[in-house]
Amino acid sequence: MFVYYSGAFPINNNQVGERHGYVISHADFPQNYTANINSYLIIKDLQPGKIVQIKFLLFDLYYHSEYHSCNDDYLKIITSVNDGIRYCSDPAHEPALQKWHNFTVSGSTMALHFKTNHNPTVGKGFYFEYRG
Repeated sequence: MFVYYSGAFPINNNQVGERHGYVISHADFPQNYTANINSYLIIKDLQPGKIVQIKFLLFDLYYHSEYHSCNDDYLKIITSVNDGIRYCSDPAHEPALQKWHNFTVSGSTMALHFKTNHNPTVGKGFYFEYRG
């Protein structure tokens, strides 16, 4: 089951709770996203130890080369209370495209957090396929 919080985080399938589909970062995709996005997608009712797979088809977020901490625009995938991975367009933190990434959840939920800063320089966002 998917639950949305503050902001659009569209899922491109017909049934909420489907175990396969596509997610885009914002409602105007593939146009550039706006500044000051703070969106969450919560995946609920998972079994602990469940593997959710994500394959990024496009990943284009604003990144400033002077800052290497992914604090500007990022997507954070949270698999437990104390664990998560943050992706940004820094080459060291950018997800591989066209490759399945496995995320094992420790509890019954998984969260995706898309955050953009106030900078008017933006990117297209991201688009990914999920299954699991």
